Formats: sequence, C-alpha cells, structure tokens
Amino acid sequence: MTVDTAALPPRPSTAAPPWASPKAASLAAPSAGVPSLQALLCHWLAKNLHVIEALDDLPPHLADLVRTEIRADRSLLRDDAVAVWLEAIDFDARHLSLRWASNLTDAGLFTIAAHTQLTQGLVSLDLGYCESVGDAGMQQLCPSLASLRRLTLAGCRGCGDATVLSVAAHLRGLTALNLEVLSAVTDRSVQAVARNLLALEELLLGGCALLTCVSTSLIADHGRGRLRKLGLGGLANLSDVDLEDIGRLTRLEWLELRACPRVSDAGIKQIGLLVGRQCKAHDAWLQEAEASPAAAAASPPPPTLTHLDLGGLGRLSDTALLKLLQRARHLRSLDLRGCDRLSADGVAAALAATTADGVQTAPALFCPRLEALTLTRCAGATDAVAARIREARPALALTT
Repeated sequence: MTVDTAALPPRPSTAAPPWASPKAASLAAPSAGVPSLQALLCHWLAKNLHVIEALDDLPPHLADLVRTEIRADRSLLRDDAVAVWLEAIDFDARHLSLRWASNLTDAGLFTIAAHTQLTQGLVSLDLGYCESVGDAGMQQLCPSLASLRRLTLAGCRGCGDATVLSVAAHLRGLTALNLEVLSAVTDRSVQAVARNLLALEELLLGGCALLTCVSTSLIADHGRGRLRKLGLGGLANLSDVDLEDIGRLTRLEWLELRACPRVSDAGIKQIGLLVGRQCKAHDAWLQEAEASPAAAAASPPPPTLTHLDLGGLGRLSDTALLKLLQRARHLRSLDLRGCDRLSADGVAAALAATTADGVQTAPALFCPRLEALTLTRCAGATDAVAARIREARPALALTT
C-alpha cells in the first residue's frame, strides 16, 4: 500500500481566541523527519477506521498505535467510524473528549446518542472546536445525557440558540458550561441557561458577541449564590453598568474580562467593591473561627476572587488598578497583557510597591498571595519594572 505523505491533513490549529484562557487545550505539533512505514499505516488506519470491523482484529501493538494516533489528532475521526471508535478506544466511560474532531458532523452525534449505555453514564463531554456539528445533532444528543455535569461546546460554530436551549431544557444537573466563541448565541438562550441550570457554578461566554446586558443581569440574578467561575472575554457590548450586576456575584473566584472594549475604570471599580465585600466576609469568618474553631470547621470560609483576567482593557488606568489591588488580598493570578494605558510607575506601584526607579510607595505589597502575573505587551511592563517586581516577589511566576 502506497501512502502519499504530502496528502496527509495538517494538524488542527492550536491558536486560541484572544480572550481564551492561557490554559486552553492545544494539540502537539507533528514530529519532524520522515515517518516510518508503520506510522503511515497507523495514520491510514486511523483515518479509515470505518473499514475495520474491530480494532481487536489487529495485532495488539498496532491497535494501540492506532488508538494513540486518534487521541493525538481527532480530526481523523469521521462520522462513519464513530461506532467502531466508541467500541475500540479505551477511555474512562464517565468522561469523553472529542475536542478538535473537526470532521465530526451531526451524523456522528446521532451515532453517539444511540449508544445509550455510554451517554447515560457520561459526567463530562468535551466537543470543543468540533466545527462541523450543529443544532440538529446537539438536539438529538442532549436528551440522552441525563448524568452530565460538565459540557464544553467552545468553537462549535454550527451551534446556536437551538443548541443552548436544548442544553438548558435537558441538562439540569450541569455544573460547568463552556459556550466560548459561539457567535450565533443570543440573550434568548442564555436567559434559559440562567433560569434553568440552577446548579451551574462555571459559565464561559467569551466571544459570544451578540450578548447584551440582558444576559449579564439574569446571570447575576440567578447565579448569585453559586456561580464561582465566569468568562466574559471579548464581549463588545459589555459595559461598566453590566459590571454592577456582575458585582453581585459574591461567590466568584475566577473572572475573565479580557478584550471588552467598553469596560473602563468605572467598571473595574465595581469589581473592587465586590472584592472588598468578599474580604469583609472572609475576615468575619476568621474572627468567628478564632472564637469557635469547631463551628468554623463545619463551615468552609466564604469564597474570594483568586483569578482575574483584565488583558486587553485599553481603558484601564494606573489609579483604577492600584485601588483594585489594594483590596484584592486573596488574588493568586492576574493577567494584564495588552493593557496599553498603564504606565511604568503605575505597574510598579501596584505590584512592587515602588516607582519604576525603586522609590518605595507603600509599606507593604498589595495582593500578597499573588502567584502568577502576565504582563505581555503591557505598556508599563518595562525591563526595569519587571526587575522591581521580581525583586519584590521572588516566588512569583512572571510572564512578560
């Protein structure tokens, strides 16, 4: 059998959207050099899995290599091979990832939905960047996912309101939902999510460009007592007024506001007020814990904001950043990449308690628990400022 290596498809792009988490999943780059005959054969088998009745018919070492090939590049998985793949791949039956299976369509989702023995026990499902699946497939699949707790649909460009409405109607037990980059999703379906998914603790909406204040208001109304993680990156309509609503989410631990062009100092002030209320509640818990350790052991400490992404906020000023960080005592991760209005003195004062020249500006560091800081393309992150920050925080993971 002759295989034309030039005709082999490239690996899927690993580029994340500009507001995506730095931890966004990526695929390994193909190895350099001329592939072996065995590697070419495994690639062909993985791409044409439908011609095999069962992987167990292959020699065990070859079957394992085919499994590895598909795991490494799920774009090889096609609709007519899904049934064979579900039987052949050794995976945890409670967790299924099809991320980057770009050749999977609604027909493949129909096949998965028919495997009720699998779908009824699934706890997490990742369909991220399956760009060829759409509303019809998701409407067929959702009713079969009774036990699902975590669902990722990021980058599924064929999915819109019909998909999200089906999720809200059938997956009432969801605790985490990722809808990033679903550009056709509107307030109509996000309202259904806010009203129906009452167990939801994580909601990622980055890049859902059509969303407005209607969604943020309902999210704040219905998620106040439980929402811990919220991603709103890249929302062109998100305004300072909307952040007043977000400021009511007192259990937030993780917040992403990257690349929201309408957010200014007034909106960041609302986040500072939220952090202040959280710290006050935490201080009260500490006092109670000192007075009654047994009672404190039975009641966990109230949550505080530990991760904040403000990357690309071109209207963020030195003053607003300083006031925010003065309150954010529990912050562990901060992203300020692309904040081009921040000055060298402003960044140094907020994060090293000095000026850019090393003159002390405060008696102690703000955010004493900070572990990770990103200052890539931040205007005020000069070499001198980075040196001041590293000197003041030697254990900090700093990216410039």
